[in-house]
Amino acid sequence: MSEEFEFTTRDNLMKDEEIYFDEDEAVIFEKELSLSKKKEIDIQKEDLVRIMIHTLQTLNYNEAAKALEKESELTLYSVDIEQFRSFVLNGQWEEVHHHLHVLKLTEENDQKMVKLLLYTQEFLELLELGKQREAITLLQQKLSKVAKNRQTMQSLTCLLMCMTPEDLRYRAKWEGAGRKTRLELLHNIENHVSPKLLLPKDRLLDLLHTGLYHERQHNILLPEWGREATRTYSIFNRQISIDESLPTLLSQQILIKDDELWHICFSSDGQFMVVGSKSGMITIYKLQNTRWEIYRTENHHGKIFALEFSPNDEKLAIISGVGKIWILNMNSDHEKYFLQVDNRVIAANGLKWINNDHLLFWISNSLLIYQFSSSQVINKRIFYVNKGLYQCVQVTEKYLIFSTQKRIFVYDLQRLFKPQMNTKTANSPKNLNHACIIQHHSENHIMEVKISPCGDFLLASYSRIDSNNGNGMLECFRIRSDHLESIRTYEGYSQLRYRVGYTFGGYGSHLIVSGSENGKLYFWSRDEGKLLAQLDDHHSCTNDIAWHPSQRMMATISDDLRINVYTIPTLK
Repeated sequence: MSEEFEFTTRDNLMKDEEIYFDEDEAVIFEKELSLSKKKEIDIQKEDLVRIMIHTLQTLNYNEAAKALEKESELTLYSVDIEQFRSFVLNGQWEEVHHHLHVLKLTEENDQKMVKLLLYTQEFLELLELGKQREAITLLQQKLSKVAKNRQTMQSLTCLLMCMTPEDLRYRAKWEGAGRKTRLELLHNIENHVSPKLLLPKDRLLDLLHTGLYHERQHNILLPEWGREATRTYSIFNRQISIDESLPTLLSQQILIKDDELWHICFSSDGQFMVVGSKSGMITIYKLQNTRWEIYRTENHHGKIFALEFSPNDEKLAIISGVGKIWILNMNSDHEKYFLQVDNRVIAANGLKWINNDHLLFWISNSLLIYQFSSSQVINKRIFYVNKGLYQCVQVTEKYLIFSTQKRIFVYDLQRLFKPQMNTKTANSPKNLNHACIIQHHSENHIMEVKISPCGDFLLASYSRIDSNNGNGMLECFRIRSDHLESIRTYEGYSQLRYRVGYTFGGYGSHLIVSGSENGKLYFWSRDEGKLLAQLDDHHSCTNDIAWHPSQRMMATISDDLRINVYTIPTLK
């Protein structure tokens, strides 16, 4: 935007016709997802086959497991390990202890734990058979040497008092001698043996669960982990990497024959897109199939400083430089009304619908909340803000945020507004200090701050007027209960004198997107800080960026008078 903190004029009008780019004609951003590129861990074929055999046996597909062993000429276990397992499953305890060396236990603790597990199973089976004398001998001569502590010995000794096998199984929480408890014994032994010898129980299922969780956490095209859609996330879903899910395909470009384009936003349902210009022209587009078509135009005869749809998309609020707030009825082609805020005010920053009836906006050093009923203002609240606070950003369910050149203030929205929304009180200004929960000091010159849609992250834009290279910088913070926790900084885009657009993107706000004075667009991974993509479709300063609610589309505006609409490329 051509604003040197005071909206400096830049004459760069163009006379071109409106231009469209069809997806069929555009260059498709292709990604070859070969295994060799994605492979970070070398997976041996033999190990993979063994896990498959093991899983088939776990699922009781024993014949299929045997067939795979025969065809692959691989066995799940070595001859020695298979013999050891056979001795355990058959309850041949003397042979089990004689062949214990095949487990190759090198750690003393592992040796003791495996012996404790084996002796305990043998002890219980002796008691179940009524062989108390042999059980006592085993307890005194062998179990006492490997028991972890005195409590373990006391628990085992108490079982000698059981009068019947049923009483023993109940007190020991044990299902009796047999294949089931002996298989469970082998599974417990696996925790102390190299997985190359004894495969861990449900290893393939564990890998799948871990992989799905990782995909679910890092797939920005899917809702955040823990939402309703999580329960339907399928093992068959193809993973979409963060690089692939960037809207980098220029699918439509629109030229507006007007002055500099300053603001752009989407409606909550994603069906409307509105653009405001320096001249006061408002152009509303409606999505028709896959294309944006002009739906309505308005001329407000003053610089457009803010645009905001109400949550239900029935109203569009507009702040113009003549001190008016215009409210457009989106359900009517002609109905609109305005609020004369202050004849002395020629500019206003910050506009947000708290809900469908309450509009918040920032003018000079005051914060105002208007409550509407139809087209009438039925209540007005005014909050005084100290001089120097110049920027009001998004309001979420939790926070309201202001910034000065060196400080960021976070206010508890519930504490500030809810008690006052439902009662008519005097319109005298109130102070905001009682609701301030965070005051953050910055070493850099803060131009603007934005809050993520989920309300958990904050993005600060820093001016680099004194920088020799003209590079701008963004910093992302996680909003904690009493402080801002810095996550990453993002540099490389050009910003020396003018405001450039930037925003969060993707589900969970996993992306950071920024414009540049040279017209380029930059995509970063929020948490890693990695530069993912760079686009150069604009020819002048990128003034604003809007991320579509579908998470699959993005729109940008520039001083080159173009609206660029980007979508996610078709994957080949």
